[in-house]
Amino acid sequence: MDFRGRKYVATAYLNEQGSDLAKGLLIRNDRKAIGEGGFFWLCVSIASNWGGDAGREDELKTDKIPLKDRYMWVLDNEEIIVAYAENPKLNQGWMKADKPWQFIAACFEMLKLRQHQMGDVEDFSYESGLEAYLDGSTNGSQHLSALMLDEETAPYVNLVPSDLPGDLYMFVAYHMWAELEKEVSEMTSRTKKSLDKCIDTLIEMKKQINATEAKSEQRQELIEIYKKYKLKNKEIIKRAAPVFWLRVNEDKQKRKICKRGVMTLPSTRRK
Repeated sequence: MDFRGRKYVATAYLNEQGSDLAKGLLIRNDRKAIGEGGFFWLCVSIASNWGGDAGREDELKTDKIPLKDRYMWVLDNEEIIVAYAENPKLNQGWMKADKPWQFIAACFEMLKLRQHQMGDVEDFSYESGLEAYLDGSTNGSQHLSALMLDEETAPYVNLVPSDLPGDLYMFVAYHMWAELEKEVSEMTSRTKKSLDKCIDTLIEMKKQINATEAKSEQRQELIEIYKKYKLKNKEIIKRAAPVFWLRVNEDKQKRKICKRGVMTLPSTRRK
């Protein structure tokens, strides 16, 4: 069980909760005719695993656009998707996918389906064993929102109809960075400069530590100097936190930073 109380399989690697490679290797033994519905989800899976530029004005990536649009994106790009499966060593663009192994596995499935159809695009009798993985939306918050009939958070955990998928992590990240910007804007330029200097010093000290040989005397000396600097400047480092986090500019990184805190429900302990 992990820090959220989620259960995971006991096997070490090859399972449906494993890495991108593990998921890309798995094929179900109980194959079924793909059908039109299965073909739709195959396309959704391809677009979601690609996770790249969808060619839209809003610059959303293929894993963030409506399901219907993901389906259409795959049909519009089917020629190159099939080409990846026909010769993956030559056509290596699939390696740029967000989840390359699941993406190429789905490309192979698309190729096999088209080969089965032999020009008859209405024939969906091809038997597929590929999984189209679907992830929940911040499950803990999703359940709480449903139990409390919370109309405010419901759109961000995908409990109500919406053109675009909700993202509670990003919603929290936007608010967090807005608060950070507000706090830093109230600092004098002199204070901010001082805090920036403190941050740069810590980063440089860490670089020096990492550049030395593990378990060497020099490394131990640098670690001790680093610890003493942190202890001496404890209060300054606390004040420097918002300045440090504002150095993060990419939305993907902001989302990642907020993710663990959002998905972890607060716990109380008896003293």
